[in-house]
Amino acid sequence: MRGRVSLILGLALLSGQACWPGQPPPAKGKSKEKAVDKDKEAVPEAEKALLRATRRVQKIYLDDIEKIASWAATNGLKEDAERLLATMVKVDPEYPAIKKLQAAVAKVEPQDDAKKLADLKQTFSRRVDAVNEKHARRLFDLATNCMKVGLFTRAYHLVKSVLDFDPDHRRAREVLSYAWDSTTRTWITKWEAEMKKKNVLTDEGWVKKEDKKKWDQGKREYEGKWIPKDEEERLRKRNNYNPFRVETEHFQVLTNLGRPRALEFGLRLEDFYRQFFEFFIGFYDQVAGAKLLFNQAKVKAKHKVFLFPSRVDYLDFVRAEKGNNELLVRSAGFWDGADRCSYFYWTENPAETLNTLYHEVTHQLFGETKETSGQSSGNTWIVEGIAVYMETWAKVDGRWRPGYRIDAQEMGVARAVLSQNPDWSLARFVAQGHKEFHDPKVRGANYALAGALAHFFLHYDEEIYREHFILLLRDHYAGKLKGDSLETYIRPEGAAVPEALIEKQFKEYMGQLKRPGSEADAPAEAAKTK
Repeated sequence: MRGRVSLILGLALLSGQACWPGQPPPAKGKSKEKAVDKDKEAVPEAEKALLRATRRVQKIYLDDIEKIASWAATNGLKEDAERLLATMVKVDPEYPAIKKLQAAVAKVEPQDDAKKLADLKQTFSRRVDAVNEKHARRLFDLATNCMKVGLFTRAYHLVKSVLDFDPDHRRAREVLSYAWDSTTRTWITKWEAEMKKKNVLTDEGWVKKEDKKKWDQGKREYEGKWIPKDEEERLRKRNNYNPFRVETEHFQVLTNLGRPRALEFGLRLEDFYRQFFEFFIGFYDQVAGAKLLFNQAKVKAKHKVFLFPSRVDYLDFVRAEKGNNELLVRSAGFWDGADRCSYFYWTENPAETLNTLYHEVTHQLFGETKETSGQSSGNTWIVEGIAVYMETWAKVDGRWRPGYRIDAQEMGVARAVLSQNPDWSLARFVAQGHKEFHDPKVRGANYALAGALAHFFLHYDEEIYREHFILLLRDHYAGKLKGDSLETYIRPEGAAVPEALIEKQFKEYMGQLKRPGSEADAPAEAAKTK
């Protein structure tokens, strides 16, 4: 779940040993199935304890930084006091001491004695660092207790918050699959640390240490032989059947555009990967979801993506390998479950290319990270809807903001269709079969409406439908749905005709659409000391 202030803190005072993903379970105890059931039973009480612990830990932190802010104001450190005050407002704008402190800070005369100012700033930094480290320890303890009762998403947010306050917290780094690199004196992923034992990272991907000398001489390996780089590029770019290949932790990118472009897309996908599982944790069972979230899952094979240099190359491939499939010919990309690969092409509009990338990889991650048990019938809209919805995600100030791009083209199309067709019916829309949904005359509008519906179910009214929608999505991929199942999963309280109320809410939502979330939704950052 996106980290709200009320959820960035956590759960306390629960007994027992926590078992982080990837660690062996206790030697004695009940079976995994019974343990999971017990965790589910404990969740309501755990949630109540979470709220109580949130308030306690939040108050301790606010009390501590309020004292430092008051000290800073008294000693003329106006900017430092203002920064701490902004942190307090972000954590809890209703905190009682804020108004009094704001008035005091407004009257501060900045310290003008240079030597005294330097000494005061050092003291300020030490005091803030000490408070942040204590707070980080409390957060990690709360995260550990969340793990005990299966509140994996809460635990994940807590551990990430630990690093906001103490970037070098070793246990938090370990849980999030980081390792300390003594050479660069930075934290890197455990996968990268393992790769560095035998390889060197270049701007074209990983190279074996024993091959680095040849690489620096401008040679590249091609079918077992080392040849000049220019010759290798000529050979790989002449057709689509022997492309450049670059591997990242979870992806293998294939393209004729060169290794640097392949590496760029691979790194973008890795950035997207963890946020995807954080958001859709409810798609998986507790154990599998926790392992994916904490990057402890063992993937059978890396997810393959193929980036063609142009639409012409893409269409040549579709005609040759996919029987000139009409639907694929009209598309900008597709995921093939049989190939376990996503296919798309480069455009001169990078944002458009990335939209297609995230769209197809969404199909891929849902399809390749969970075993399915059959094929669902009906609910055609949900598969394309969730992928179109992913095109509304955006990276803002270094953080992923799901649903942020309400100005995305598809959202505009959906609004236009609804405004121009007042008799549009949700019941008729969700009842469409595959052929009807993909009819060339209405396919574009259907995709846009499906994406807008997914946006609605995931963000409407403080996300009240989100978990139920994700369960609907999960069961569709699991092959459990027969026919239109919307009312089975999403039933507004007190509604005599659920679909009629949902339709009304959806139209109102699209008519006054605002960006989901706000600054208050994001975890409060640690107070800066510089």
